[in-house]
Amino acid sequence: MTINVAGPLQGMVQGVQEAVQVVLPFPVVCNPVESIEASILQPEMGVLVGVTGDVRGRLVLEAPVSVFSFISMSMFGMQLEGEMLESFVGVI
Repeated sequence: MTINVAGPLQGMVQGVQEAVQVVLPFPVVCNPVESIEASILQPEMGVLVGVTGDVRGRLVLEAPVSVFSFISMSMFGMQLEGEMLESFVGVI
C-alpha cells in the first residue's frame, strides 16, 4: 500500500533522501514510501532503522546483495563480501 506522506513524516522522508544523496557517490532514485503493517519478507539483504521523536516508526532499506556490494565498491574502491558486507549494510 503506497501512502501520501505529510507534515513531519514528509520532512523525515525528504531528509533521508537528501542524506542518501550526500553519502552515496552516485545518483539515487527512491521508490515511493510504503506503509507496511504486516511482517516483512527480506529475500536478500536490508537494514531496519528505528525512528523516534515526533515521528515514530521503522525505516526499512532493502536491496539485492549486488546493490549493497556496488555501493561498497563506489564508496571504498573495493567490493565487500560475506561478513564484511553484512557489517557494512548494518552501519548504512
